[in-house]
Amino acid sequence: MVNRDWTISHVGWAGHMAFQSAKRIGGQEMIRVDYERYLLGEENFVINKNNA
Repeated sequence: MVNRDWTISHVGWAGHMAFQSAKRIGGQEMIRVDYERYLLGEENFVINKNNA
């Protein structure tokens, strides 16, 4: 999970389930991150319709 300040939190199996189905959390759009791309320093690590 990506927090508003762009820090990343570990979410475990429950977060994995949310990642697969949820689009919003508490009225905020969920931000999905390709963690491998993030670790490799790639700029387009945020997963969206344009770069999934």
